[in-house]
Amino acid sequence: MYILILLFSLAITTSNPAQAREIAYDIKVGEALERDNSSDDYEAEWTLVHIGDFTYLRGRQNGYYGEGKFSFMCGDEGNRLYAFYYADEHADDIIENGKFFYLMIDGGKTYTLPAPDPYLNRNNWVNALHVLDMDLFPKMMEAEALTYMIQDNEGDNRYRGFTITIKNNSDKKLVRDYFSKCMGR
Repeated sequence: MYILILLFSLAITTSNPAQAREIAYDIKVGEALERDNSSDDYEAEWTLVHIGDFTYLRGRQNGYYGEGKFSFMCGDEGNRLYAFYYADEHADDIIENGKFFYLMIDGGKTYTLPAPDPYLNRNNWVNALHVLDMDLFPKMMEAEALTYMIQDNEGDNRYRGFTITIKNNSDKKLVRDYFSKCMGR
């Protein structure tokens, strides 16, 4: 599975994002949902991707602060969140200094993510693979926005990262069904 993930990361990070407005290099925590993706111009795309017998859930959105992508994977080898963030010339700085990782659900509760492995810059895309606690699945099933946050110092009021919304009913159903299947419901 690890080789599959590395091949997947190469495929997903070789293209440049479409006309990102501003790179999310230093965002105030409370500002994220106010500015990011507040317009229909930044519609999210959620899909199931099948590679052989393996299926993962992918979300992507080119928002006010640039492009971000999530891939959620669950299976016998554990649950994973692969975050891809187009950081342009800031990617090396983020990799070097970003030491704390969080997932914010609906602009409210923030959950600490374990250190990623791998964590690297591939063509100005920050790639971070996290082991994901299944306790987050029920919360993500009902979410309307997921924000990936990288901070240099724990508890900062600023971060680098992106938000992907889950607005329309078909996307909500897709996300809910995927995490339900992962939880064996």
